[in-house]
Amino acid sequence: MPTLQQQNQQQNQQQSQQRTQQRNQQRSQQRSQQRNQQRNQQRNQQRSQQRSQQRSQQRSQQRNQQRNQQRNQQRNQQRSQQRNQQRNQQRNQQRNQQQSQQQNQQRNQQQNQQQDDGSEDQR
Repeated sequence: MPTLQQQNQQQNQQQSQQRTQQRNQQRSQQRSQQRNQQRNQQRNQQRSQQRSQQRSQQRSQQRNQQRNQQRNQQRNQQRSQQRNQQRNQQRNQQRNQQQSQQQNQQRNQQQNQQQDDGSEDQR
């Protein structure tokens, strides 16, 4: 039979062991929790950064595409307008030239006929 002193010593030892075990468990739990939290935070940060980068890239791409489309459309419109104007100008010039030539020919014919008529009258 152990003495009272021995029993007390045993109890004390057991209690101290239990305490240290509890402390150790708590510490390890806290560490693992902290590690997990850090991991999760990092993951979330990375994800959110990636998402925001993707969004900004998409926005800038869309803007650039729209700008380029508008520019191209404007250029094409201007070119086609210029071509049409040139065509119309050329047509009008040709028509005017033809008309003036015809008028001149008619005048000349009339003058020649009048001169012929006058010379016949003199005869």
